[in-house]
Amino acid sequence: MMKILDWYLLRQTSFMIGIVICSIAGLLLITGIADDAARRVDESYTLLKSVKYNLMMLPSFLHEYIDICVMLGTLITVASLNKNQELTSIQLISSSTANLVLRLLLPALIMLPFLYYSGQWLGPSLAQSAKLERALLTGRSTPTLSGQWFKTGNEYININLITTDNQLIGISRFTTDGEQNLLSAQYSKMASFNEDHWILENSTELNFDTRSVSRETNPQSTWQTELFTPDVVNSLKQYSDRLTLTELFKRSRFDAEAGTLTSETQRDFWNRVWYPIRYCAALLLALAFSFGSFRQKTVGDAAFKTIVIGITAGLMMDTIGAALMILQMNAIAATLLSNLLYLTGSVALLRRSY
Repeated sequence: MMKILDWYLLRQTSFMIGIVICSIAGLLLITGIADDAARRVDESYTLLKSVKYNLMMLPSFLHEYIDICVMLGTLITVASLNKNQELTSIQLISSSTANLVLRLLLPALIMLPFLYYSGQWLGPSLAQSAKLERALLTGRSTPTLSGQWFKTGNEYININLITTDNQLIGISRFTTDGEQNLLSAQYSKMASFNEDHWILENSTELNFDTRSVSRETNPQSTWQTELFTPDVVNSLKQYSDRLTLTELFKRSRFDAEAGTLTSETQRDFWNRVWYPIRYCAALLLALAFSFGSFRQKTVGDAAFKTIVIGITAGLMMDTIGAALMILQMNAIAATLLSNLLYLTGSVALLRRSY
């Protein structure tokens, strides 16, 4: 009996969530193509290319609304079960309130790994490829870095330009002994990565001794570095929300080594790590309004208030996390605490509504 009921709930919830996701996806797709058609479509960037671009961007766009999609799908499912008196049967079969809540939320929890992968890896990866392809087709500027300073180990690096294919143009490297005493300075016209090292072309290097300075010119030389890899170079050119979780971790590690790690990057990374907590809080919030809608409110009213409070709670969570970091709390604890506060608030509201 339990397995049949669980499968039934899984089908119903998945169906409702799927309808909501498809509705929002269709709206995003239509508006994206319409915007492209009005501003960008020409002989090189055709309407078909625009459709391809918007399809590749869809997982990334959808992830921004996935909390709302799952909340609405769960709320509508529970409301429809109550309308058909099926929820009463589920309540009688469930041994406790916790068992009932788990049974109602289980379908959405099963979807969490796929949604997490889609939002943190698949979406950003496809978005990077889509943006690069569209930029090349429309003749617009592509993601590059110009005139940036970096630090790795005892090396300080200045690069005139990082191209879209991750070639380095105009590399100046300054090596110290760890105590800010300059040991060497090198300038290379260009560098490209090969297997596990950079190949520097047309390099001029000055080596500083206690009593003399020597000059050396090399048409080609190698540069071995563990941190400054093409993956890191690519991540430095992107906004943090366009990076996969792995790329954002590598970028954070590099920035920390260079002493340029910002609170925004730390907060973004750890909020994405703790996303399952936020997801569960959103589900409990939807369930709380589902139970509340059975007494006084219509389902439409409950859905509207669920979305408004869910968005407000998300904004407050981000604000609390930022405020805690301003008060010198480390990023891990600040983001975890703000997410747990959201979860605690949702649990309290659910207990009050049930």
